[in-house]
Amino acid sequence: SLELTQLGPQQLSINGRSAGNVTVRQSNIVIGTPVNPSDGENVERGTTISITAPVENTGQIDGQIEVNLSRNGTVAQTRSVEVRAGDRRNVTFDITLTELGQQDFTVNGEPAGSVTVSGIPNLTLQDLTIPGPTVVTAGDTVELNGTIKNAGTADGTVTVKLTRNGTPVNSTEVSVQPDETETVPLSTRLSNTGA
Repeated sequence: SLELTQLGPQQLSINGRSAGNVTVRQSNIVIGTPVNPSDGENVERGTTISITAPVENTGQIDGQIEVNLSRNGTVAQTRSVEVRAGDRRNVTFDITLTELGQQDFTVNGEPAGSVTVSGIPNLTLQDLTIPGPTVVTAGDTVELNGTIKNAGTADGTVTVKLTRNGTPVNSTEVSVQPDETETVPLSTRLSNTGA
């Protein structure tokens, strides 16, 4: 066997006798400048963006190429693309942004823009209970429990205040990560009688 690396027509012979002619062709697939409509934007965590890269085969035969989308230097998605000789096609990557901070993108090493991902907390107080007796003696301590849920896309912090008859008696600060809940225990000592 013979490996042919030179392009174009080749005349082959064995011991001076013509064995025939062959023409060597190859594909030449190039990736153009990627397009990222979200480039430079500040987007919310969970947003899906699209990055499109044109792929063109300027060669004489059909070819195939692996197209890689990288985020912050790590390959995030790969597409195997076949391109006919002389054709051009677009390769689109849809990526959902879950990590906070700046995200820099490349397609096969070509810069494809960057976005900054931020989030918004959505904190709610749920399941407020008095786990102990609801009739107590003056001077007793009453325990209360509540749950703070963060249905948002960023860490959140809230100050939970316990009041008695409209007067603040205790408070605590609670931090909750997205899609998490935290239990909030509060207590107060009752020093006089009444409702």
